[in-house]
Amino acid sequence: MRHLPLRTLQPLPHRNLLRISPDRWSFRAPRGGPRSRRPPLAGHHPGRNRRRDRTARRRRLGRRTGAGPQRPPRPDHRRRTHRTARRPCRGIPRRRRNRSDGRQRRLAIGLLPTFGQIGIVAPVLLCVCRAAQGFGAGAEQSGGATLLTESAAPGTRGKIASLIMVGAAAGTALGALVWIAAQSLAPNDMLTWGWRLVFLSSIFVTIAALIIRRKLDESPVFEEIKQARTVPPAPLKEVAKNGKANVLRVILMNLGVSTQSYTIQVFMASYLITVVGTDPKFIPPVLLIGALCGGIAAVSFGILSDKLGRRRVVSLITGALVLFPAPAFMLLTTGSPVAIVLVIVVGFMLACQGVVGVHMSYFPEIFGSRYRYAGVTLGREFSSIIGGGVAPMICAGLLGLFSNSWIPVAIYMSLTMVVSFIATRLTPETLNRDLTDPEDARHHSETSTATAGSTVNATAAQHAK
Repeated sequence: MRHLPLRTLQPLPHRNLLRISPDRWSFRAPRGGPRSRRPPLAGHHPGRNRRRDRTARRRRLGRRTGAGPQRPPRPDHRRRTHRTARRPCRGIPRRRRNRSDGRQRRLAIGLLPTFGQIGIVAPVLLCVCRAAQGFGAGAEQSGGATLLTESAAPGTRGKIASLIMVGAAAGTALGALVWIAAQSLAPNDMLTWGWRLVFLSSIFVTIAALIIRRKLDESPVFEEIKQARTVPPAPLKEVAKNGKANVLRVILMNLGVSTQSYTIQVFMASYLITVVGTDPKFIPPVLLIGALCGGIAAVSFGILSDKLGRRRVVSLITGALVLFPAPAFMLLTTGSPVAIVLVIVVGFMLACQGVVGVHMSYFPEIFGSRYRYAGVTLGREFSSIIGGGVAPMICAGLLGLFSNSWIPVAIYMSLTMVVSFIATRLTPETLNRDLTDPEDARHHSETSTATAGSTVNATAAQHAK
C-alpha cells in the first residue's frame, strides 16, 4: 500500500469497488458480475440496467464519503409550490405570447416572396408560417374563456365569457372588410400585391393585442388557489388520471358545433360560388353581416344562459342545429340573395358564435380547479381537429361523390350535431358553480349522494367519540 497515493488510503466505502490501477478504482462491476465479491442473486441479470445500478452506487458512495456525485438539494416546499402554482393558467401568458407570435407569422405571410423569385421554397415557407400560426393560436379561446370565467362574478359568467366570441366575430368582420377592399383592385393588381394587404393589415391587431396583454393579471380564483397551494405540479397527468371522462364529454359536445361552424364559414362559401353560381364579390359582405349578427347573438345567449342555465340553452341551440342543414341548403340552391343572407346570418348566430359563446363559460365550469385550463384546451382542440378541421374536406368529398347533391352533406352535419346534443343532455348543469372546488362538476343526484354519505360518516364519527 506504500505505492498508492494518499487519497486511496481511505477505507473502502463499498464492497463492489475494484482497483484497476494504483490510483484508479472501478464502479463498473455489476452485482452478480464476473468480478463481484458475492454470488449473483436469483433473478439478477448481469449487465441489465447497468447505468441505473452504477448511478445508484455512486450516489450511495457520495452520501457515505462526502465525495462523488450528489443528488441536487431539494428546493424549499414553498418555492416549489409557487413554481407549480402557475398551473394550467400559466398557459394563458404563454398563449399570450404564442398568439402574438401567430399574428407575427400572419404578418410574415404578406412579406413572403413569390414562386417566381425563390421557386419551391415559397410554398414551403407559406406552409411553415401557417403551421406556426396554427400552433400559436391553438388554445387562445380556451385560455381567454378560462380567465374570464374565473374573473367574473357568479350570475355574470355567461355574459362575460361570451365576449371571447365577440372578439372572434369582430376579427371575422375586419377580415371581410379588408377582403372587400382588396377585391376592388384590378385583377392583375390583386394577384401581384393586393392579396398581401389582407395579411399585412394584421399588424394593427398585433400591436393592440400586445398592449392589452401586457396588462393582464391572473384571475381572483386562481390567486386564491395559489394561496391555498392546491394546484398539482402536472395538470396533464391529473387530466389523464381524473378528467378523461369530462375531456371526452367536451370533445363530443363541441364536435357537431365545430363541424357546422367550419362548414358554414368555409364550405358554404365555396358551394355558393362553384355550384350555385353566386358572384364571388357577394360573399364577403354576407360574411360581414353574419359576423356582426353572430357577435350580438353570442352575448345574448350568454346572458340567457345566466338566467336559464348552461345545459338548457346549449340543448336548445344544438337541437335547432340538428334541423338546420336541410332547410339551409334548400334555400341556398335557390340562388336568392335574401335566402343566402338569411342562411349565413342564422348559421353565424347559432353555430359559429351563439352556442360557442355559451361554451366559453360552460366548459371551464365543468372542470375542477386542479386542471381547468388543461381540460378545456384538450377537449376543444381535439374536437376542432376531428370535427371542424376535416369538415370542409369531407363535405367537398361528399359533394363530388354524389354529383353535387347537398343531401349527404346535410346528413353529415345533422349527425354530428346529434352527437353534440346527446352529449350536452348527459352533462351536468354548472350554473354559478364554485370554481375553487378542485373536483369536476357532477349531477345533482351524485352531489346529493356524496353529501349524504359525508353527513352519515360525520354522524357516525361523532357517535363513536
